[in-house]
Amino acid sequence: MQIYNQMSEAYLSKKSLTEQLIILIAIVVGCIFGIQLLIGLIASQIYTNGNISDISYLLKFSPLELIPLKFLQMMYSIGGFLLPAFIFSRMKSGSAVVYNVGERKPNFMLLTLVPGILFSFFPMIYIVHEINQQIHIPWPDVEAKLIEMNKNSESLMQKFMQDESPLGFAINFLMLAILPALCEEFLFRGALQRILTECTKNFHVAIIISGVAFSIIHGDVYGFLPRAFLGILFGYLVYWGGSIWYSVGAHFLFNGIQAIGMYVLAIQNQPIEPDSYEGLSKNAILLSMALFLFLSYTFFKIANKSEIESDEHLLE
Repeated sequence: MQIYNQMSEAYLSKKSLTEQLIILIAIVVGCIFGIQLLIGLIASQIYTNGNISDISYLLKFSPLELIPLKFLQMMYSIGGFLLPAFIFSRMKSGSAVVYNVGERKPNFMLLTLVPGILFSFFPMIYIVHEINQQIHIPWPDVEAKLIEMNKNSESLMQKFMQDESPLGFAINFLMLAILPALCEEFLFRGALQRILTECTKNFHVAIIISGVAFSIIHGDVYGFLPRAFLGILFGYLVYWGGSIWYSVGAHFLFNGIQAIGMYVLAIQNQPIEPDSYEGLSKNAILLSMALFLFLSYTFFKIANKSEIESDEHLLE
């Protein structure tokens, strides 16, 4: 076992940083392709009378009949995001999690700041969302198809959320809040952002690229900008705090609030996506931005002080 650990740890240490990045991308592509193939095979055995890639076909089923599809979605999160992060960390550090989680333990004071930072960021996300809706693709046929796909996805999500039982809500919460926060953060902030930082020697570039990649992988053109901004925010929390658990917590809070909100709207048979975010006054937006900047700066200063104290402790 010791020899195996040494071989595993030494594998990527012999590769250049660029080669390590390419290997990570190859692992992610391979895992996503493999898990999609497996999910397709399983789904075709469950939903045998139609094309499972056709959302209009899936909308014919009741929320109870769609439960297997939810578990397949959870399989995708684990196999497509968490597994490649674990594999890369194992090859990089000899441990499935050490490379991904960061170099420092979570600081309680910093953790208490995360909800405030996230909530004060919400109005900016709403504004960016509105801007994103105004961006039009120059090819009308392509744009019409994307709009149709987006509406179908919203309809399927609404169908998912119409299971009013406690078990149904628990499954939805696991699928939408817990697993994505853990799996996506381990890959995009834990593995990709860190190796990009090592490659570029510029953490700003690494954070932006990983945030954009995080948004692209979701395949939602009309949610691209707000999701990219969120990914960038999560990236700075990880870099400043030195631990993946700050972004996992923020991601969980964001998705958890959405999951609860979608559940309430769905059981009331209301559209999941609001038409606009009008009603936010300029004063409220400015106050929110000021609070966000203050809390982010406080997070940065406490994290920096904690890092200095940790370094001094190691030197003693």
